[in-house]
Amino acid sequence: LDWTQLRLQPIVWMGGWFLTIVLFTEKLDGLPIPYWACAIPLAFALVYCTGCLYLAKYIHQRRFSPRSVYRGLFSNLTGPTTYVFAKVLHHSWVGVLGLTALMVVLLAQIALVVVKLSTSVSSSTRRSFAWVLVFVPLWIVFAVGCLSPLCFRTMDIGAYIAAIVFVWIPVFIVAVGITVKLDGVQDVRLAHLFIPLF
Repeated sequence: LDWTQLRLQPIVWMGGWFLTIVLFTEKLDGLPIPYWACAIPLAFALVYCTGCLYLAKYIHQRRFSPRSVYRGLFSNLTGPTTYVFAKVLHHSWVGVLGLTALMVVLLAQIALVVVKLSTSVSSSTRRSFAWVLVFVPLWIVFAVGCLSPLCFRTMDIGAYIAAIVFVWIPVFIVAVGITVKLDGVQDVRLAHLFIPLF
């Protein structure tokens, strides 16, 4: 369990992002692989991290069971999943379900981008499927992020405001700008779109 919770999870998470970015850039440079193959490492990382969260929840539920082999094990677990489960979600089953819903939304976002970019889908379907619609899961994540204090009442309001001002708003501005650029507005420069992140 130490391998799944502490040692392997950061490698899978960072490796999934890294491999997806490398495969996508290689695909754009002419590597003959389908777009869905580029998304496999990131999708695997999301599913793996969600599975680790459910494993932590399962061990936490059986921490006092006299017949369970997991008795007393939760207090010895360390790692990012255990930290998120204990400190952020406060051992809440609703929080685990909410984080699972977020992972499902992110997987849906990956699938929609792959469908939009895929050459196996007819070009008329891809043209009618605007980027604003492709990024609907991203807009859902932004809305949920803005409403998160309603779900997590123990959240520090100062940290929430700082996250909104320094993370959510700049990323939202960049996402809207990229969406507008992808939908055909050519007089917007990419260098100007990323200014809010600087």
